[in-house]
Amino acid sequence: MWTTLEHLSLTTTKGLFCPFAHRANLVRYLKGLEDTITISVVKPYPKGDAKGWPGWQFAKDNEYPDATIDHLFDSQYLHEVYFKADPEYKGRYSVPLLWDKKSKTIVNNDSAEMLRWLPMAFNSLIKDPKIKALDLYPEQLRSSIDKISIWIQRDLNSGVYKAGFGKYNDSEGFVLPIYVHNAKPFQYGDCQNTH
Repeated sequence: MWTTLEHLSLTTTKGLFCPFAHRANLVRYLKGLEDTITISVVKPYPKGDAKGWPGWQFAKDNEYPDATIDHLFDSQYLHEVYFKADPEYKGRYSVPLLWDKKSKTIVNNDSAEMLRWLPMAFNSLIKDPKIKALDLYPEQLRSSIDKISIWIQRDLNSGVYKAGFGKYNDSEGFVLPIYVHNAKPFQYGDCQNTH
């Protein structure tokens, strides 16, 4: 995506409840990028009407634990940040949202894409050689990671939302695939995790 990110001043918006945003924030933490990529956190409710309007809200004062104000623009709603980049924006107002403070625009809002480039994108700014060497998307494992990502996306990340926002009878169908994938051993490279 970029050859260097040294010229960028970035912030991200996330929801503590959101598995999509959480995985991008986990990379931020593991790579020691907390000072490089600042963060604002939206409240988990209210998301909005059936079409998602007005969408995720930022906190005022201490109204929700660990939610914050919008550190970029002091916006009340996440959609206001999207409109700063594009006043005609018609897509979904989702987290995570990565904003470039220098060019004053959104650079990414796709957590799967962030997981591919974020682990190595800031290496020129990382001083600790161990953290710099940490590659969460190594070349030799990319096809396996991409394959596993399909069910993580469908059954875990999206499944949480389908179960949470679905009607009672509908949500039962999403519990089993999440449980099955979490209960069986999974393998990354030469490491096997059987919990």
